Amino acid sequence: MKNNYTQEAKQNCLGLVDKGIDAIWDDINSLPEDSEPDLWRKKLQNIAKEYTFSSRYSLMRWLLGRVSETQLVDKNDPEKGYTVVLDDGSIVRFDEIDIAHAISLSKEELKNYETLLMSIAERQADADYEYDLTIVQKALIVDQKKTTLLSREEAFILGHILQFSLEDMEWFLLRVCDVEGGFRYNSSNDLIEAYGFLTQLSWKKVEQIKEQYISLYGSTKHKSIDDKEDNWTRGIEASLPMQVKLWPGDDRLNSFIQWIGERSPYLDCVSKTATVIYRNLAAYTYNIATMEEWAPAEKDYVKCIRELVSENELDEQALELLYDSGTISEKKAKKLAGTILVENLNLSMSEQTDKTKAFHVITMLTDGRMTVSGGVNQSRTRVLDLLMGRIEVEKSDLLYLLWFNANLCWFDSAEKIDSKQVGERALDFIYAADNCLDAARLPEFYPPHIIEQSMLLSIVYSFTGPEKADPASKGGNSPDGRKVKGTIQWVSAAQAVPAEIRLYENIVDEEKGVYNEDGSLNLNPNSLTVLKNCVVEENLKDAKAYDSFQFVRQGFFCVDAKDSTTDHLVFNRIVSLKSSFKLPNA
Repeated sequence: MKNNYTQEAKQNCLGLVDKGIDAIWDDINSLPEDSEPDLWRKKLQNIAKEYTFSSRYSLMRWLLGRVSETQLVDKNDPEKGYTVVLDDGSIVRFDEIDIAHAISLSKEELKNYETLLMSIAERQADADYEYDLTIVQKALIVDQKKTTLLSREEAFILGHILQFSLEDMEWFLLRVCDVEGGFRYNSSNDLIEAYGFLTQLSWKKVEQIKEQYISLYGSTKHKSIDDKEDNWTRGIEASLPMQVKLWPGDDRLNSFIQWIGERSPYLDCVSKTATVIYRNLAAYTYNIATMEEWAPAEKDYVKCIRELVSENELDEQALELLYDSGTISEKKAKKLAGTILVENLNLSMSEQTDKTKAFHVITMLTDGRMTVSGGVNQSRTRVLDLLMGRIEVEKSDLLYLLWFNANLCWFDSAEKIDSKQVGERALDFIYAADNCLDAARLPEFYPPHIIEQSMLLSIVYSFTGPEKADPASKGGNSPDGRKVKGTIQWVSAAQAVPAEIRLYENIVDEEKGVYNEDGSLNLNPNSLTVLKNCVVEENLKDAKAYDSFQFVRQGFFCVDAKDSTTDHLVFNRIVSLKSSFKLPNA
């Protein structure tokens, strides 16, 4: 640790408790580009172990930042511990401020931390000792499955009990509570909480302000997100600290109540910026999944995502796919949501049988093993609600969508992936994610978090390349008993043969009604789509009329009996993998 660690910590709380956030990125970048997937796995798991903060460990580091240099055991290495004189005059030493020691605290050490924290809590004018003690004790519990047992609201209460600054509280939410974390400045609850931390109010006083706000503005009619100014939430976040300094101290609370009341029509509504970004990314993903447009070249992927999310308004493809006459269409949104979810299911070859639940990512078990069983899913209903602007876009929502988009682009473009490309893709995903999250005013990508880590690991393990494949697993089973979900064979560009692909849909567009108003048939203009410049595996050149094949992620195709020749192959789609068609019961 640097000699000036404590001094720097007092200037920047985030720098203190993060134990040097830059070190995480240095650690990732230190891995050679051509590292094998197992090295990536070990690196990411080690980062998670070193930088995952339990609420107990976070409080230990927070207390370290409050001590003076004279209290340190070794001023050149603050983590060796410090001594404190408690309110009763007793002198207590706290040893080893690190993750390992936080887990193994003795009963005596734990009691000393509890005593020190409660001595801070009692400084509140309206302190509730019994309740405050309950919260502090809960924060000091270590659970193997969770970083904290505190709910988000209890975390806020803990912050007020210990007189956290706004920066202290922001860090605790981001690093300890959950992946979403952070203050939500379009929420009246979080805006009042932020005011409370800026003015060092007790949790009881903050609760009173919340009740006052509800009584005054609880029935306020909310505006549509489309009526919001661009970057409205960002403006609120930036202006509140400045306003608190400008408001006169004797009338500060009344000024705040008036200020937040003026903004109440736009509070507790979904973020316009995040919703626009989600819609644009979803539309872009849909077009790639349905092959309406080509995936970008790998070297251009991050640039493409950056350009996509940099705009504060809907792009043309989102307007076309989601809107009718300037209004968001639930029918179109449902189609888009259903398509990308099922496409994800097909791409990942997930064992998930419920197609309304896709976005299945790798989950880390407590023993370090990975599994897809019981992983995080996103329902079709949630994706639809996000597209319609009915619920708030969370950090995980954007990450899941981007994760699928990245895999979709790289899946379709990959022929042979070496270890260097694996590393490049992992880093590209991080850069793309940070662009999305920053534009949406959501917390940054943080590798130690379980969701971020699982996505990186899934990228690393999904693209080890054909040369890494196990021949014994071909066909789905291996001699040692392993069950492989699927085997993918890549088409070699050098050896592939050209083919014409014909995609058939219903002749009559029954969704819009069989008949038009004039009584004529409502013909589907997309009943036949002909793709001229396709390539297929060279072994298919000898296929005979009516021979059928499954093309990965597209459906089942047969050789056209009339037009197909050895020099000009023609395949007709029989059934799409996305089709809901079922044979009638006998």
